[in-house]
Order: sequence, then C-alpha cells, then structure tokens
Amino acid sequence: MRFSRLLLWPVAGFLCGSVALASDLSFKPYVNERFATQADVPADFVADPPPVNNDGRRFRGSDGGTVTVYAIRNKDPDGLKGYRAFLKSTLKSEGWDVTYEAGEDNWFVFSGTRGANVLYHRGEQPKG
Repeated sequence: MRFSRLLLWPVAGFLCGSVALASDLSFKPYVNERFATQADVPADFVADPPPVNNDGRRFRGSDGGTVTVYAIRNKDPDGLKGYRAFLKSTLKSEGWDVTYEAGEDNWFVFSGTRGANVLYHRGEQPKG
C-alpha cells in the first residue's frame, strides 16, 4: 500500500507517497524561498531537479513513493473555498475515493484511497 500526502496552501503544497509510518523515520527540511514555504520530508528521499518556475520540488523514495512540496497563486474568485471544491472534484474525477474531509476558513484536509494508494492532502492559505 502506498501512502500519499499533500499539503497545500494556495500558495504552497506537499504530496508524499509510500512513507513508512515508523517512529524512527527521520526528516530533513525543504524551503522554497520564492513562496516562503517549508516542509519536512523523509531524509532518505532524493530531490528531483527543481522546475523552471521554481514553484516547488518533488522528492522520491526508494520504494517509489513521492513527496511534492509546491506553491501556486490561487486565482479562484472564491479563494481557498473555491480551490478546495475544485481539488475535491479533480481528485474524484481521477478515481480517488475521498473518505475524510475537514477544514476551516484558512485550511483543509482530504484523505482517501484509489486502489492500493492512500492520499493525504492538506491545503493552507496564509493569513492576510
């Protein structure tokens, strides 16, 4: 089973797969200066080259799992609420069964499954 995790603030995000849920798992920091975004990723994951626009980074584990930390400028007129609805619809259209959802005005979380894969997605919007 793969475990996927996505942290997103319509200006930042995080996606990870196949992360061992062990207490001895160690992490390393990733910082994106362009969007002032940071996240801890598994220490043994290897970074892909950065994209041309420097909006984030993908890290890969030896078992095929991935962690993606990224940022976007949310242009949805409904802000985070609109982006949340768009993302949930997109996940469902891609075959994900969203089984958990929570959130408030400035954050949201989805988790679910698609076959043997498990997804966790967290979105955040900075105050102001």
